[in-house]
Amino acid sequence: ESGFLIAPALASALGFSFSGSRQEMDQLLAHMSGKEMLLILDNFEHLTSEAAIVSSILRSSDRIKVLVTSRHRLSLREEWIFELSGLGMPEGECADVRDLLEHEATRLFVQNARRVDPAFDPSAPAEVRSVARICSMVEGLPLAIELASTWVRMLSCVEIEQELEKS
Repeated sequence: ESGFLIAPALASALGFSFSGSRQEMDQLLAHMSGKEMLLILDNFEHLTSEAAIVSSILRSSDRIKVLVTSRHRLSLREEWIFELSGLGMPEGECADVRDLLEHEATRLFVQNARRVDPAFDPSAPAEVRSVARICSMVEGLPLAIELASTWVRMLSCVEIEQELEKS
């Protein structure tokens, strides 16, 4: 049955309960019909086999908008693609912390690292290089930068870089 993964999750999010013998997705689409909403489906790459459901939802009401985040295209007629990339990063070597603070990705790393460890100061050249390398390894993605930078409480930037290289 189409929608067997999505219908219960959407129904729960919308506070809707299924009843009767009618298929769950049909009940849900009837409930959504005529409603005005922005439906956000995050990390949809795990459900691309269910992508046709997005089309059905959009057809159920012209007042429903769907925002889908996915690493894979859905290949739907209604799909509008907005490619997102990471934050700006240094193209070459950074000489010091001032150089790190000139680029969005490395600045985010330093700011977040200082939030979790106010004494954080990557002044050693190896630490500066590692901050830039870490941001490059995670392709400037903000969430990955924030997660990596929280490790400064326990590891040096060089050690964080080495751990990232392992996995």
